[in-house]
Amino acid sequence: MMRFILILCVSACLYAPALYAQTSVLDSLKTTLKTAREDTAKVSLLLRIAELQEGDPLLQRKTAEKAYALAERLLDTRGQAAAMNLIADSHEQQGSYPEATRAAEAALTIAERGGHTSERADALRYLGFTQYRQGNLNAAFDLLFGALSLFEALGNKGNERTIARTLNSIGSVYGESGNYVKALEYQRQALALSEAAGDLSGQAKNLNNIANKYMQIRQWDTAIAYLRRAYAINERLKNKADMEINILNLGEALTSVRNYAEARTMLERAIALAEELNNKGDIAYIYRLFAELAVAEGKPREGVSHARRAIALADSLGARPDKRDALQALAAAHEAAGDIGQAFGAYKAFILLWNSISNDELAKKSAAREAKYAADKKDAEIKLLKKDAENQMLVRN
Repeated sequence: MMRFILILCVSACLYAPALYAQTSVLDSLKTTLKTAREDTAKVSLLLRIAELQEGDPLLQRKTAEKAYALAERLLDTRGQAAAMNLIADSHEQQGSYPEATRAAEAALTIAERGGHTSERADALRYLGFTQYRQGNLNAAFDLLFGALSLFEALGNKGNERTIARTLNSIGSVYGESGNYVKALEYQRQALALSEAAGDLSGQAKNLNNIANKYMQIRQWDTAIAYLRRAYAINERLKNKADMEINILNLGEALTSVRNYAEARTMLERAIALAEELNNKGDIAYIYRLFAELAVAEGKPREGVSHARRAIALADSLGARPDKRDALQALAAAHEAAGDIGQAFGAYKAFILLWNSISNDELAKKSAAREAKYAADKKDAEIKLLKKDAENQMLVRN
């Protein structure tokens, strides 16, 4: 308990000034909005407010929809694309992946038509993340590396936040494919960039995802420490969506270290927040965690019930990784209950789904995609050096 309090105090002291500044900025923007004229400057103002409302997806979407409506009236295609990307973000936070995909595809179409590279890159980033959450890892790699190439072509300055979030998502895809070394490499890069950009929400996401990788390699104490840090930031940002993710991960980690009482408390808090936010994807995930906790506590029948509910929800969302994990939990619950035949059936379904998501071909394609990204980046650097040399020659002439 003392360790927990210490981490929270350190985090509070470290982040309090920046958190105060972010709240102050949001309040100031809302005041300015009241007297703003109906022009593109107001569209930009609404977009910035929507960005700062991350963590409250319903409020964020409402503001982004206002920005889109005004941008459409003004024929502001950049504003339309940016607003549609934020609408995609709000749907993703709720686990509504088909809606997020449609919004990101609309943003991509508008951005390509208007020639807006930054908004196009953002759309690819959101599309990549939705593909990852649905278990389409090859597509996710292609989209995310495509986004990263576009962002870096625009230059790092001013794009640190979006580049960091793209790196973070690439790390998540590597983690899903089982390459935890690569996953941590990308997510540590993302954390450094988020810190440089002063993006507190991004830092919390990075810390949570780094914790997730430590959970996957069963280093529970390290994972819990990272999760406490992430939660401390999100609590002060009042970012309910990310707080809920931190809490559910803490519930999973605490189950693994046999702290069942606190684990159950965490999962109950997580599901209350997920239901408040209507985040169906995380509700499915949490029911799977309840199933694992019930089996660990010696309540396998309760575990079967929770796992079945998780599978049904994951099916309705097309969230294949969540369904895969719930099938594994169902197999374990049936086995603990002595239902060997049903356990075998669930385990067989789990293996089939596992193989369809993770395979050797994916590893080859991800390596090839990363190599192509590195080659493209090197070519761009050579072109810049060549252009600089030509400019110097012109100056001398």
